[in-house]
Amino acid sequence: MANMIRPSLKFSVLDAHLKETLEIILHTILFNRLGLGESDPPIREELLGFLFFRCPNETIRNEVTNRVEQAIAKYAKHPQHRQIIMRVLLHTGKENTFAEQWSLEAQILNQESLAQSQYSITDPSENVPRIILDLVGQLNDPLQKVPPMCKHKISLDGEDESLFSQFLGLFRPS
Repeated sequence: MANMIRPSLKFSVLDAHLKETLEIILHTILFNRLGLGESDPPIREELLGFLFFRCPNETIRNEVTNRVEQAIAKYAKHPQHRQIIMRVLLHTGKENTFAEQWSLEAQILNQESLAQSQYSITDPSENVPRIILDLVGQLNDPLQKVPPMCKHKISLDGEDESLFSQFLGLFRPS
């Protein structure tokens, strides 16, 4: 059985910033864990004015974009749920070694819910640097000795859990 750690990141984000925030988070996790070698210079996300490293691999960039678009489309069908849950599964590629499963839970706010809530955020874009700092803190946690990963899978809440089992081969999460 593989060793698995299960970090999670729960955050609130304004619906207008959802796409950019999810892309920054996914790129940050994949960039840090997949050891992709040389990278492009950091890019500035225009809406939020936030610098981050985007994965240099075009296939991964397209996958991140597609999964974020799928998450937003799923949310658009059921906006009353005000939540998106995504998982990022990483694996060393070797049987019975190491895996990491990130759980990302976004509570989605709009201007009305923000005005009616207890949130002390006046400019929701200010929340994004806090989210990323929390994420980077978890990625760099010295207690989590994480070997280089070589395989990854991004899924949305409600997708078939057997995808993870197929992805990992013999590994079965407990």
